[in-house]
Amino acid sequence: RIVMNPPFDRGQWRAHLEAAAKLLKPHGRLVAIFPTSAEKIELDGFNCWCPQRFDNEFAGTSVSVVILVVERKAA
Repeated sequence: RIVMNPPFDRGQWRAHLEAAAKLLKPHGRLVAIFPTSAEKIELDGFNCWCPQRFDNEFAGTSVSVVILVVERKAA
């Protein structure tokens, strides 16, 4: 299992996601906070879904985020 909140700046979240996903064993799960642009992401060999979205929930910011769940498919 992996839980993460990577940096969003300049799309860094994508590199963090790809690196972390490689560490998952079959049926392993990653849960992370990502910008809403990750909502429709697809990764080969993984099931990805966003069970929750938060729009402008953080005081003093206009950031909207999603909770992203990534699960490695069975080998």
